[in-house]
Amino acid sequence: MAMEKHLRGLDVAMVELSYRYDELYWAGTDGNWEYAGYQAGKMRLALDNALERRPKRQASTAEIFFPALERVESAIAARDRKKFPAAFEAMTASCNACHAAEGVPTFRVAPPDDRTSSTTRRP
Repeated sequence: MAMEKHLRGLDVAMVELSYRYDELYWAGTDGNWEYAGYQAGKMRLALDNALERRPKRQASTAEIFFPALERVESAIAARDRKKFPAAFEAMTASCNACHAAEGVPTFRVAPPDDRTSSTTRRP
């Protein structure tokens, strides 16, 4: 019970997802495919774990977000710098659509303007 209380629903997971989203953006932009794949995998894991705690959110995530994440993962696997931006943009739109479907449309997601991590390569 204490773990559930501390991890809550999806809000804590969304903080992690926000960090990984930003890192994924820069990794894909830089063509750092290994790091991009790592971040996409961690996004999937974080959301899967969060959905165990909040199963009522599974339908929206499965229908709206995961198909877009799969498109990003496909661009990463292909190491395709031309497909990645469109796939990432579609994933961003899916994040916002999922938030709207879950009644929190004010939680808007957008690609980062600045790097906050030194992990990704700089151009």
